[in-house]
Amino acid sequence: MPAIEELADAYERYVLENEDGFMDEFRARLRDFGGRPTPTQYAERLSERHGCDVYLKREDLLHGGAHKLNNALGQALLAKYMGKERIIAETGAGQHGTATAMAAAHLDMPCEVYMGERDINRQRPNVFRMRLNGSEVTPVTIGRGTLKEAISETMRDWATNVEDTHYIIGSIVGPHPFPSMVRDFHSVISEEARRQVREQTGGLPDAVLACAGGGSNTMGTFAHFIDDTDVDLYAVEAGGSSLEVDEDAGVAPNSASLSTGDEGVLHGARTKLLQDSDGQIMESHSVSSGLDYAGVGPELAHLVDTDRVTPVNVDDEATLTAFHRASQLEGIIPALETAHAFGYLEEHGNALGDSILINVSGRGDKDLEIAIEETAEQDIDIAPDMSEFAGGLWMSGGNTREQGLASAFSGGPAFVPYLAAGDPDYESALEYVEALARGGADVIELGLPFSEPIAEGPTIQSAVVRSLEAGMTPERFFDFVDDLDVDPDDTPLVCMTYYNLIYQYGDEEGPRPFVKRAADIGLSGFVVPDLPAEESDPLRAACNEFDLDLVFIVAPTTKGERLETIMSQVSGYVYVQARLGVTGAREDVSTQTESSLSRLDAYDVPKAVGFGIKTGEHAERIVAGGADGIIVGSALVDIVASGTDAGDSVATVADRLETKARELTDGAQRGYEKRIPKPDT
Repeated sequence: MPAIEELADAYERYVLENEDGFMDEFRARLRDFGGRPTPTQYAERLSERHGCDVYLKREDLLHGGAHKLNNALGQALLAKYMGKERIIAETGAGQHGTATAMAAAHLDMPCEVYMGERDINRQRPNVFRMRLNGSEVTPVTIGRGTLKEAISETMRDWATNVEDTHYIIGSIVGPHPFPSMVRDFHSVISEEARRQVREQTGGLPDAVLACAGGGSNTMGTFAHFIDDTDVDLYAVEAGGSSLEVDEDAGVAPNSASLSTGDEGVLHGARTKLLQDSDGQIMESHSVSSGLDYAGVGPELAHLVDTDRVTPVNVDDEATLTAFHRASQLEGIIPALETAHAFGYLEEHGNALGDSILINVSGRGDKDLEIAIEETAEQDIDIAPDMSEFAGGLWMSGGNTREQGLASAFSGGPAFVPYLAAGDPDYESALEYVEALARGGADVIELGLPFSEPIAEGPTIQSAVVRSLEAGMTPERFFDFVDDLDVDPDDTPLVCMTYYNLIYQYGDEEGPRPFVKRAADIGLSGFVVPDLPAEESDPLRAACNEFDLDLVFIVAPTTKGERLETIMSQVSGYVYVQARLGVTGAREDVSTQTESSLSRLDAYDVPKAVGFGIKTGEHAERIVAGGADGIIVGSALVDIVASGTDAGDSVATVADRLETKARELTDGAQRGYEKRIPKPDT
């Protein structure tokens, strides 16, 4: 949150108020480096085909070949003004990554781009372009290896390196101020287009079409037309192969969040998502990498809910047909993202009005490999015949209560272990959790796995994947808690999960049904890493109603008003993050721990330290430094993972967990004894 607050302050001062002439420099660099303004072209042959006037806003002519430079250059320059030294970004189709790499090189800043492994295989030319500009490209192998996973991995990097790093998010997604800031940097598109169309026609278009994935192109194209209520706005989504959802497989064969999604919470924003009935995020699909995302920006979702924007969708086959049609009629090879908008024009052009504006968000040279591949599979009639070139000439794409949890800390340092429920399978996990109780656990945090665990490192991410693949769901999680042979009066159980699963549970909107079910089954509280204290009132109220605790995480950078808000909401204990970053066992404990604890001296609530504790010696040092307890997760999950991989028996792994639990408990006790004043002799 401190990084978000810092960014929000910088956005208001530099972008909205033009402090130090920031916006003047930004627009000058867009002109001289980016090549703005881009033209709005009258498309003669498309107009003739559809019987209406078609105008194309040519963002494909912007430096880099797509609209993405507007935002990438704006945020990179903002990072300079903020004193940041490093840039990170995520990318799907590679256009945002390419634009960020170019902006970073232009402004002399090191850059690392996270890209899903699958997208790397689909967009190899853009990977080369990023590296050519001097940026590091890091493959993301978790999940399906697409944009959703790349965003999560980039957020983990940012959480670890917030002091010197700025995350240039590529779309109108994520927490505030990202959606507003990205929209503002891209609004130059509609600012120019609106003026250019009026200069050419004397009026405004009847309809504006823009492809929609996360929504950066869409909001940039719509921004200056929103108040023009006579202008219809169409957000064209990826219909994929079908609008049906295979919930059992966790797959939505489309990326049509606006058309078919439900309200949920992802990457710090409440918006429309492709998700199952439990709130797990579905795997999306599009022939276009840039639209292959299971969510959409919150402002765009709001505009759809208020009927200002109409969501429509075009399937893969129609998209490929339109890709070829635009190339042949206008000499413009559009990005496959933009081809969705051309596809909607092809299907509905005669019903959209007399004058239509389409934003050509990017050029299609990046998509040629996949277009060749997919065209052959779809058997597109108007595609060029490439059979004479078969045989290797053409590359193919790569495949605060007084009792409750606080009482667990009253007799000395508390040992709080974590395991993911159902990892590696239901029955084994029951044995492993019970072994921790035998080993001296005072509280046990049970992970209810969520498909996007952005606060977790690789170890716990892998546990989450194993648990989900073994069939863990919220309802099965409650069955798991009920089946545990652990007395919650002796060893309280805490659910650690992400807010969307709590929010989506049951028929009643909000967290109350989930909290009631948790209380009925014997849980004692929650840790919700992605829920800011400022937004926690509904969950706090439900916890108060059912007498459950709500634990919050305090990072080394948490201070001031943010810290006051957390400590006013927390109960049971506060989870003190020992270091910046994501979870994971370390070879040594962080020097940030003591300073983190010292900031909490004035608050009368137990302080349990986590992130990086691996050994009894670590536990001893943490407790000797003032902690009331230790939280250990990755070191225990490692035992489960290594035993599973080696084919060891459940009993053997359970014994190792019990032994490690005793080592950690003994270490914590030694640290506690060092804090007790010895009598004079």
